[in-house]
Amino acid sequence: MTLASRRVLARRLVFALGCLLFCWTVSAAAQSGEGAPEPDSHTRTAARSLAAQAAEAFENQEFSVALDLFQRAGALVPAPTIVLMEARTLVELRRWVEAADRYATVKHMQSSEEANAAFQMAVQAADDELAALRQRIPLLNVSVQQADGPGAIEVWIDGRLLPEPLVGVDNPLDPGNHKVEIRQPGRKTIVREVMLREADRQQLVVELEPETPPPPPKAPEMEPVPAELTPAAVPVESDDTMGWVALGAGAVATLLGAGTGIYALNQKSELDTVCTPGCPPSHEGEIDDFRRYRTISYVAFGLGAAGLAWGGYVLLAGPPEAPIAAVKIGPGAASLEGTF
Repeated sequence: MTLASRRVLARRLVFALGCLLFCWTVSAAAQSGEGAPEPDSHTRTAARSLAAQAAEAFENQEFSVALDLFQRAGALVPAPTIVLMEARTLVELRRWVEAADRYATVKHMQSSEEANAAFQMAVQAADDELAALRQRIPLLNVSVQQADGPGAIEVWIDGRLLPEPLVGVDNPLDPGNHKVEIRQPGRKTIVREVMLREADRQQLVVELEPETPPPPPKAPEMEPVPAELTPAAVPVESDDTMGWVALGAGAVATLLGAGTGIYALNQKSELDTVCTPGCPPSHEGEIDDFRRYRTISYVAFGLGAAGLAWGGYVLLAGPPEAPIAAVKIGPGAASLEGTF
């Protein structure tokens, strides 16, 4: 049926609805439930007004407005003529699954007013249009293949949970884009986009990859600990070498002490000749030289003696602990302290 013929029929149904509302009887209450109150004159008049406005909006292709008005009128007076126009409006809005449900509702309402011509015409139209619409509604079959056995898997289509009996079979959907989600606890949600056209029949198979066990926790990296230095790891000079070095150093220090001592003694002899009973001021430089070289001689002799003693001990008995020596120099005196 074309859109133009539907508009003509819509106008006819509105007039038929007006006649129906005027002669509404107790049978309307029987359809909505035994003992239901009959609509009063105000309700019937309001329903006629809403239906007229809805038919006008439908002719002007204001389908969203028409759907709202038809639904309001049907809530007041649940007549097959109004439900039929509601279904046709849903078809124009491409909400075909809902439209099919409203067409089926009209068919189930035929027993309430079998003698009413307008009702029977609406029922027959709903039957014909539903059969044509079913050929146009696209179908989608969503199946899930689990690689690691059954589990709590949920299939969601456009934010609506698909009941388990409908998984793996054809599901009627409206034409257009649809979002399919496969959800399972402990897994990342799998999302697929599906585009359905009129009279399409598609199958979507989602294969779940087997779960891989998480990698073992990585051991914390330890900073390298330097190996303890052992006598074998540290190059040590041989005992004889250390002993000879100590002897050489002692000998050099002894010679230095002897040289500076001789020079200091010569200075003292010269000063003795002029410093009787006291030294004149002109010889203060010679006095300072004498004292300086005398101190150096003492220190050198002390170091020389220590070096000779330690070197001889190493050569004869092996290397002892490293010597610790401290030299104290004061005015007119020097001393050597420590362990050897």
